[in-house]
Amino acid sequence: MFKIAVIGRGLFGSAAARHLAEMWEGIAVIGPDEPESRAEHSGVFASHYDEGRMTRRVDPMPELAATAGAAIARYRDIEARSGISFYTPSGYLGLGHPGSSYNALCAANGGRIGADIEELDTAALRARYPFLAVDDGADGLVERGAAGHISPRRLVRAQTVLAESAGAEVIRQPARDIRAVKGGVEITLWDGTLVAAEKVLVTTGAFTGTLTGHAGLSAAALGLTVFGRTTVLVRTEGDVFEALKDMPT
Repeated sequence: MFKIAVIGRGLFGSAAARHLAEMWEGIAVIGPDEPESRAEHSGVFASHYDEGRMTRRVDPMPELAATAGAAIARYRDIEARSGISFYTPSGYLGLGHPGSSYNALCAANGGRIGADIEELDTAALRARYPFLAVDDGADGLVERGAAGHISPRRLVRAQTVLAESAGAEVIRQPARDIRAVKGGVEITLWDGTLVAAEKVLVTTGAFTGTLTGHAGLSAAALGLTVFGRTTVLVRTEGDVFEALKDMPT
């Protein structure tokens, strides 16, 4: 029996497994590897097959600004210990609609935690980023230093490597359902195998709800709304690449 089983091996689950394994023995993390063929994949895997996510310390919510800053401060250590790079500190640019207070809130919260920021008016935006179409009256907020983007898929791999090296057992398939038993919980895997644990942490996002023909991973309705998102990947070469290579997120 495991002490704690983490179900879900995305950004939350892989991080939770690493932290738990570095503190205690008896940790398992349950979730499939990235599919070899995304076009043919029909099972659960992440929320979408994205390669880049923005990372920054400026945010209109002070709680998110603080937690993002704490996370960014750990990226290099995770890269160094896992041997997997996932972080590109390319900077961040926020474009504000005329009359919007979004950038002002971001600047105030970023300033409180020491983010390296600069506020730009419309003329400065057009001069610095001539490849962008900027509306009259728009404002800009630049964050330098820590801001940039990560590869979430590579970060998951890095967290998994560190969880395993700390002693966690990685069970590379989806979980089908969970039920309470005497002394803990029993988890049924996709192939019917049973996994016993004293406690379970579910980090499966939209996949937590009811599965076809099964109870799902939560007895209670979580009120989640699942919606589609289109991600466009653009390849740039030649002169276009040279013009855009220093573009921030």
